[in-house]
Amino acid sequence: MSDQFTSANPAPPPSKSTSPSSRLITAIGMLILALTLGQAESAGAKTFINSYVSFELADRWNCVLEQTEWVCRTSGAGDAREAIIILTAKEVGPQDSLPAYLGHLKAPRQITTRTGMPITSEIQKVEQRLINSHPWADGMHLQSEVPNYYTRYVATTKDDIAVLVTFSAHKTHYSKYAQDFFRAIESLKVVWTKTSRGAANRGPLGQGGGLLGSGSGGGAVGFDLPDEGENLGEGGDLTTQAVFGIAALLVVAALFLLMRKKKPAKKKR
Repeated sequence: MSDQFTSANPAPPPSKSTSPSSRLITAIGMLILALTLGQAESAGAKTFINSYVSFELADRWNCVLEQTEWVCRTSGAGDAREAIIILTAKEVGPQDSLPAYLGHLKAPRQITTRTGMPITSEIQKVEQRLINSHPWADGMHLQSEVPNYYTRYVATTKDDIAVLVTFSAHKTHYSKYAQDFFRAIESLKVVWTKTSRGAANRGPLGQGGGLLGSGSGGGAVGFDLPDEGENLGEGGDLTTQAVFGIAALLVVAALFLLMRKKKPAKKKR
């Protein structure tokens, strides 16, 4: 019975001429490839959709409706303090337009810390771009909503609604969530139509008042903020970082052995 699992073209036995360093490099390459594939498989995606927009999220994110906003947090222990995604939709007001959004994002924002100290945000980028054939205003600030947090704003209008999605993460952990944010933004689609008003899952619309509504981002409803000055630690997945760090050191060691082996021997006098 075991013959049915035998490969029709079995791999040839390793060549006796293969050097130990070459075999080590091959093994390390296979290890890194396996880790990469494992990461890709573990980072499964699901689709968040309501009557306004849809986008893809990694499985570790969960979204709930809080008052007039959809709030998405990660399910890992302690992660809810590191990053948050917030979706707001409102009726279009007189100030709602892409040029107005871009102008708003190009101006530094001012916030006040819990101790009363004023902070002016640092603008990282602002641009208008197409996402899935729909125009969006896309901007990123540091400390525009919460001290030490990056917040990326993606806003647009369609028909009689305006949509704003914000992606906030602590600056020491932003790299940990960058791929999740990228996936969500690049998959953003406006699904709103005028017939969507009667949909049960649309959530309440905000009023058509000021530009982008009042406040949006890290300081939104229910965000469990760290205390001022609290160190959230180093960003990234420490287990994955450690494995890849060890693999990198092994690659360097293998290359050193290979170069040493190829070094010509000194001629005897």
